[in-house]
Amino acid sequence: MYGASAPTNDDYPKFLDFVGRSSGGRRVRLTFFGFKLGLSDYRITTGESSVILNAVASLNASANMYLAVDGIKPLWYPYVDTGYNAYWQRNVRS
Repeated sequence: MYGASAPTNDDYPKFLDFVGRSSGGRRVRLTFFGFKLGLSDYRITTGESSVILNAVASLNASANMYLAVDGIKPLWYPYVDTGYNAYWQRNVRS
């Protein structure tokens, strides 16, 4: 999710965490590391970002590409959680 420019050291440890749940009740996560969007409240909703809206719509439209541990296709929530991953923070520091 860098776009046309190269990522900065601040971008590498940032993560996007898509969360969903299967009809069987099992929670599922799909995490991407390194992005440029801000981390104001550590959650970006589909109403705040067309990029997140398109990503969640794509996940929900995918035919059994991503499954929960129970083997059932999840329904993805209309937001993405964000944050900094401690492993990648340490990696950037060294």
